[in-house]
Order: sequence, then structure tokens, then C-alpha cells
Amino acid sequence: ELPTWKDIKELLTLCTFVTVSRPGWSKTEFDALCGIFSDGVIDDLKNHFIAMDPVPVSSTEIRDKIARGRSITGLVPEAGEKYIDEHGLYTNG
Repeated sequence: ELPTWKDIKELLTLCTFVTVSRPGWSKTEFDALCGIFSDGVIDDLKNHFIAMDPVPVSSTEIRDKIARGRSITGLVPEAGEKYIDEHGLYTNG
């Protein structure tokens, strides 16, 4: 879904993306980005790929819980939860 992100080409120049494996996804899916991104961008994505056991939580679930005022304790690292709280991320207001 990376090509659908807002301002993705600018984001790719501003930061390094780290890709983490998900259930049902393989590194070969980077090939679908050919023609959308340069070979250099695709190589960077491949080089910053982390294969790991699936984590049983999604970012959508985390954002939804925060928007509903529910706790995300245990779903993200403590430092991440603190940052989200301090910066008011994913809240409705």
C-alpha cells in the first residue's frame, strides 16, 4: 500500500523506511513497486527489511483504541505509548 501514502515520494527523501514482515507477505512483493519507485528506492526498502515473528496487533487497532479513549498498554512499548500520549496522536480532538 506504500504507493497510496500521502506525499510518499517526499517521505522517501526525508527518512529511511524499515519494512517488517507480516503474515502472508514476502519480500518478493517489493517487485510490485517496480515502475512506481526507482530501483534505488526499492533496493533501500529491501535492504532495510526485518523478518520477524508476527505481532498480534495492528496499527489500525492501536489508532482505534486511542480514538475511543481506551488503553494501549501492552500493545506498544512504554516509550511509544508515552510519545503518543504527550503529542496527542490519533485522538479525535
